[in-house]
Amino acid sequence: MALLTTITCFILVVTLCTTHQSETCNQLVYIAGRAGATQLYMQKMWGRRTNLSKPFGIDRVPDILPTWSPNGTRVAYIGYLEDTNKTYIFDICLRTMKADRYALPKDCYPSHLTWSTDGTQILFTWPNNSAEELGIYQLIRATGKIKRVHALSRNADFAWSPDRTSIAFTEDSSSGGQLVIQDIFGTHREEMHENVWGGMSWSPNGRYIAFEQTSHDPSLHICWKAVDNGLSRCLDVWSRHPVWTNDSSTIAFRGRNPDDSQEWLGLADLESGIVERLAYININNAGTFYPVAWSATDEFLAYESCDSLANADSCSIWIISRDGKIHRPLNRRLLRLSGEWEPVWMPAQNVTSICLEP
Repeated sequence: MALLTTITCFILVVTLCTTHQSETCNQLVYIAGRAGATQLYMQKMWGRRTNLSKPFGIDRVPDILPTWSPNGTRVAYIGYLEDTNKTYIFDICLRTMKADRYALPKDCYPSHLTWSTDGTQILFTWPNNSAEELGIYQLIRATGKIKRVHALSRNADFAWSPDRTSIAFTEDSSSGGQLVIQDIFGTHREEMHENVWGGMSWSPNGRYIAFEQTSHDPSLHICWKAVDNGLSRCLDVWSRHPVWTNDSSTIAFRGRNPDDSQEWLGLADLESGIVERLAYININNAGTFYPVAWSATDEFLAYESCDSLANADSCSIWIISRDGKIHRPLNRRLLRLSGEWEPVWMPAQNVTSICLEP
């Protein structure tokens, strides 16, 4: 009887801790709504969506990227409560739908929100304001204490390394934007490249940094540079907004034809440099589009398309498969006349539905 009970409990634990890949890898969070009443949603690619902000009395979620915990069981994001001007970092357990919240100092409007790889900290940058210097800040989840780790010179383009121990950013120089890599404590700094426009994106394996570079045309094109030996390679087409696949083999980007200015979603193979036009995107002169994130299996790419840069309500999330056979808006009928932006897929490391304690 004891053996039977043990076997039964084992089966139950396995059932609870195992999830289907289609449910974990093809799920994303995103911000949606009309200006002034934005909310955070989680949605399986093919179906149900859940509001992750309204149950906690959150009046507005700013258009700052939400971030998944490394194991995919929690989501952290910035929120403003109703009838208050205070800013909080909310940390939601997706299994229990309970949230920890951390009050931020007055006039603190963080950006570049991310988790440490061990899940014990939430890191962010604090834009320049009258109260504090710009810098990298660290929130210890177990205590709620916030401290500055290192000051930064300016709030420029910025990218975390995959292990969250280093950052890449741009700063002004005599030859234009200078790409700089330094550890988060400021003890090591390396100047990597000149004439950098922005758009830094660190490959998931940590070996490369992609960025937008200006040329003498003037034109923009994507380059990628090896972190260890400094070797670089560039695309020979107009290109912006590099986004790496999770296997670090391919870069998705926004491309443009030089003759008719028609824009398209492109893929560039890292090793060969071969460019593939995945889909042409129809936008008017006031609009834009840009790729944002690959799903954990690198099967789907989410991108944002906006009819007007001046109106966030005109933006919508589109999903396209790697082979281009699936191409559709995420929620055209569910959220009509509302904007959708900042999609982030659940990470590939998610292997359990059990939330880790701080």
